[in-house]
Amino acid sequence: EKDAFLSPLAACTPGSGTRLAVSSALCGRRVALRLAPVGGRGGALLLRCGIGALLTELRARGVHVDDGVPCTPAALAEARASVEAAGAASSPSASSSSKPGGGVAAALEGYAGKCRWLTSDADLEDPVLDDFRSLKSVQTTGSEASIIAEGPEGIRMLLASDFVVDKLLVKPSLFETLRTSLEERAARRGEAPVLVLLCEAALMERITGVPARHASAVLASARRPTLPPSLEVALMHLEASSALPGVGAASLDEEKPLRVLAVEGLDDEAVGAVFRDAACFGVHLVLLSPDCGDPFSRRAARVAMGHVFRVPLLRGELPRLLSELQHRFSALTLAAAEPGEVTGAAGGACFLDRLGPMPRRWACAIGPDGPVVNAEVRAACACSVAVRMSVPGCVLGVGVLASVLLNGLAEREPCGNR
Repeated sequence: EKDAFLSPLAACTPGSGTRLAVSSALCGRRVALRLAPVGGRGGALLLRCGIGALLTELRARGVHVDDGVPCTPAALAEARASVEAAGAASSPSASSSSKPGGGVAAALEGYAGKCRWLTSDADLEDPVLDDFRSLKSVQTTGSEASIIAEGPEGIRMLLASDFVVDKLLVKPSLFETLRTSLEERAARRGEAPVLVLLCEAALMERITGVPARHASAVLASARRPTLPPSLEVALMHLEASSALPGVGAASLDEEKPLRVLAVEGLDDEAVGAVFRDAACFGVHLVLLSPDCGDPFSRRAARVAMGHVFRVPLLRGELPRLLSELQHRFSALTLAAAEPGEVTGAAGGACFLDRLGPMPRRWACAIGPDGPVVNAEVRAACACSVAVRMSVPGCVLGVGVLASVLLNGLAEREPCGNR
């Protein structure tokens, strides 16, 4: 019975700051505790105990108990005000102290960058927070000057890129996970570290409108980049350095390797997924059709785990870009096809596991659900390739299909490419 008696008090952990006002009308009474059935099985359990025993247990768990409060409207109002004042005094958003706790203080020690603490309601009106306000209701169109990244992994990718980063909004306990990236960026670019705004979760949620859990407890505001005006310019940008570590630099030189992924008609989430695939399999450039989602939307960047900040991209009409890749830049162009399209006829679609060696330069096109359905895109590709499936009609999804195709094509390249 003692275990059952303690279970509804499990939330009253020591140091939680919980306060309880008990009316004098309850003194000497017995109370009933209604317990929910364990695991949803059976009926609710009703336990009775003395109010004194209950209050003793509460005090033992660190709960501040004001018992014997007179049962009058004025006395109850005074007790309620006392409880609310105590709660407000312990609230991070109402605290006037700008000094961090021990763990955060250690993480900040010796940091040369500028950090600002946001601790009060007055800080909510600061214009420096405008980029982070009401994120849940923001719908990006791709024309916004600023973009928002979230999550420690994605923001580390952003800081390692050449994007212009204006500021970070960070839950203090997560600052340590970003400090090295902030300092390395500052050293690499020869500039002061990015401004960091430190804010506890409760206040952050009031600013952003989204729960400040792991990913959404770290946010960054950056400038939207200007995309290359043409395929030639995009390839020239690749010539100086590799898109990803460990992948040879792509070039206008037709003797150099080149991997391109062209995607059509994907929403923000799917765009983020294929950018993660592209990074994994060493794609140098991603081509997006005009109707694809915004790769720099908060949702796309989150799904991509920040790889939208690493893999170069170009937006344009895919038939024209694929034709240019094939005829001007010596790349074999392939379109993803349905397994049912493979007939064995000469010049028709073939299965990936029957595909011969790949050239050093290629581009693979995928559609909204994986296979390309746009006739003009299909016509711009030299051949079509499908993934063999044991279960006919099984839907892999665009992200999985892109992974299978990219891996298979990369494995068939000359050994010198890898």
